[in-house]
Amino acid sequence: MVALPSSCSCDSALHVRAVVWSILLMADRVRHYRYKAHDEPGWWVLALGDSFEGKSFSERDHLREQLRKNLERNGIARNELVWVWDETERAQLVLLTYADYGEACKALELLSFDGVSLCVALEQIEE
Repeated sequence: MVALPSSCSCDSALHVRAVVWSILLMADRVRHYRYKAHDEPGWWVLALGDSFEGKSFSERDHLREQLRKNLERNGIARNELVWVWDETERAQLVLLTYADYGEACKALELLSFDGVSLCVALEQIEE
């Protein structure tokens, strides 16, 4: 998590988080091309939303939109939204991709904040 002085206002904290996010996102684009050349799965940093269990398609879309808006309110925005579907049956959005698990964990710590759950998961690409 990004450590901020206790006197730091919410607006300042959001600005710092947005700057950290921008730096991580730029580095992510560079890493993406480097590790894809090795053709091995990487590690995702995922934002986790609410459960899809028992929800209709439109209700699931609403949950995804809630997660996206919550991330935006916290200074994290994506131009491209990559949603993950797996056995967890919940809204999951890919924030960053890393070749190394340890680097993904470091990024998760930098992005951690109240209101959004994050996790590191092995990249799962279906062809």
